[in-house]
Amino acid sequence: MSLMELEVYKAFRSVGVDHEVAEKAAVALYDAHRSGKSFSRKSRSSDINRVFVEIRKTWVLNIWLLGVMTGLSIAILMDLFLRR
Repeated sequence: MSLMELEVYKAFRSVGVDHEVAEKAAVALYDAHRSGKSFSRKSRSSDINRVFVEIRKTWVLNIWLLGVMTGLSIAILMDLFLRR
């Protein structure tokens, strides 16, 4: 167990986590750290912002579609009722 794993293991054990669970968690965190995965709030925040941007784009597209369909429906109804 490396120094970082040992420190994480001790931190988990100090809050009452079981030996096996603390060891597995320490190893998993160390492996994730070595592979370059990020657990920061900034990366989660940017992911959430990207999702909201996509939702907003879809919403704007739906509003335009609703406007066009409403306009066409009104034009058709006016043509039917005002044709006399």
